[in-house]
Amino acid sequence: MTAPQHGTLTRTLVWAMRGLTLLAAVDGVTQAMFAGRFMSGSYRALDAHSINGAALAVGMLLLATVSTIAWRLANAPRWAALMSWGLTVACGVEVVLGHNAILAVHVPLGVLIVSGVLALFVRVWRGPIVSAANPVGEQ
Repeated sequence: MTAPQHGTLTRTLVWAMRGLTLLAAVDGVTQAMFAGRFMSGSYRALDAHSINGAALAVGMLLLATVSTIAWRLANAPRWAALMSWGLTVACGVEVVLGHNAILAVHVPLGVLIVSGVLALFVRVWRGPIVSAANPVGEQ
């Protein structure tokens, strides 16, 4: 591959991370909304909360994979990959807790997950993700 193609790969990975963090942030806030509706007595919201929780877990797995590829190939920061993988594991635990109705842990963990997803969103969108010192294709 030539240098411009590698630069395109870097830009693609950066925008994939940004797009996936945006989707995860919207999904996380939506998840909290469904939880609130269920706690207010809308049992239909429980089904939506369950389905959306699985979607958030899958989305976090995709984000963690893209963040890891960006870290390894495009010199993106390791913290983004580590944070994404941590949130992915937390989402998996959260799904199990929710389906087993262990709400004393499920609710606070959900708050931490949404907070973490929003923090990741802010960090990924706030500044440059890829270090200018060693971008792909410009070595």
